[in-house]
Order: sequence, then structure tokens, then C-alpha cells
Amino acid sequence: MTRSSVLVIGGFVVAYFAFASAASAQGPTDHQWSHGTTLFASAGAAMAPSADTRATLGGGFSWEVNHHLSVEGAGNWLVPRTDDQGFAADLTALFNLTRPTRVVPFVGGGVGLYIASFDTTAGPLPEFYQKRLPQDSVVTHRTFTDPTFVFTGGFDILAKSHLSIRPNVSARLVTDGANTYWVTVAQVNVAYHFELHETVR
Repeated sequence: MTRSSVLVIGGFVVAYFAFASAASAQGPTDHQWSHGTTLFASAGAAMAPSADTRATLGGGFSWEVNHHLSVEGAGNWLVPRTDDQGFAADLTALFNLTRPTRVVPFVGGGVGLYIASFDTTAGPLPEFYQKRLPQDSVVTHRTFTDPTFVFTGGFDILAKSHLSIRPNVSARLVTDGANTYWVTVAQVNVAYHFELHETVR
């Protein structure tokens, strides 16, 4: 495991306990719930430099700390092909920009890991990965695991009391410490809320 991977995993742990403490410190609100838990599934498309647009499938869960802040853990799989595939794991904090209504815009940011696998005999890799291959390497399959910084935004649409739909766009800044590589994902999440949500009319 690389040093950068250890730092990201450590960030996950620190963020978890920080947000858990924030959740426990919340006082009562003037609505019928103070925090909640959701499960969601997602589908969309991923775009990156020197790579074809790829369909994505994913899922995850989130803790709604209060009406304004949620903490989300998610995984997204880039639909594999014969020569390459990818996976992103993220932990993000989401901030609602308005009070609870039927449609709530949000922004967020966080950290994660991006795993990319390639068949090196299938053709040139994106430059971010190609320059990291030893020139005399005879290995035909390589996997790279790099830390990421995640930036996201979109809309939460409350379809029913327990169900919401979230179109969103996220950008992942993948880094190996010296170079960077952007992976952009546009997707739609469908989330189930375990607690009953009331909106402000």
C-alpha cells in the first residue's frame, strides 16, 4: 500500500469520527426528524482525457447529519471492457443550499481512491498512466491505485416521503503526487430514506 493510499484511508477514518461527533451534538429541530440514513443506487457515464466515455453503475449510503449536511460513502464501477476497467470509492460531505423543499440544490467535496486496470498490449494508455510504465516492462496487465479529491453538485428531488432522485455531476482529481488526471461522472441516484421526511412548504 502506498503512502498516499494510507493518507486517504486515514482521512476516511478521521472524517467518519468527526461527522459522527457532529451528528451526536445536534440539538432538536423544528421539524419531525433531526438525522437519517439512506441507501442509494446510481447509473450514469464517466468521461476522462484520452479515454472513451464509459457507462457507470454504483451505489452507497449516507448519513443525514441535519437538514443542511450529509456524509456520503459511495462506489462507482466503470463498465469494464476487455482491455481496461475502473472503480472509484469516495467519502464526501454534501451541503444543501436551501431549506428542505421538494427540490434542493447541493454542492459537496471529499476524498477517495480511484483504481484503474489496463491491458498494456491493447494500445497506448492515457498519458497519466503511460508515463508510469517501466520502458522495459514485460507485464501485460497493470493496476494503479491513486488518491482522489472529489467535487460534486446537483439537485435532490423528493419524489415521495421515503424516496428521492438526485441528478448530479462529480469531478475526481486523481493524483499520483506529481501529476493529475480528471475523471468526470454524470449520473442519477435513486435513494431510499429510512426516516420519514417532511418538507417546508
